[in-house]
Amino acid sequence: TVACAVGFVALVGAGYPGLQFGVGEGIYQSLFYTITAIAMAHVAGGIVLLVLVLARARAGELALHREPLQAAGIYWYFVVAVGAVVYLLLYLAVAG
Repeated sequence: TVACAVGFVALVGAGYPGLQFGVGEGIYQSLFYTITAIAMAHVAGGIVLLVLVLARARAGELALHREPLQAAGIYWYFVVAVGAVVYLLLYLAVAG
């Protein structure tokens, strides 16, 4: 999960310079940058959370307390659900 999340952030960040539009060119262009930046921020937060959980697991702290692991799982379900909703609302609504 950490590798996929880092890959997602890297690919989205690498894709920005190749776009043919900028932030100040219109409402839709600005909205695109805003939505993708918010998605990257959520994924970056998830990376930090998973790294903290992995550090606690290596220290043996998760053997007795599983709440950090459950919190990380709930957070990633939230990130995936929000991503699906954003995709459905923006991309499919524009195509229809």
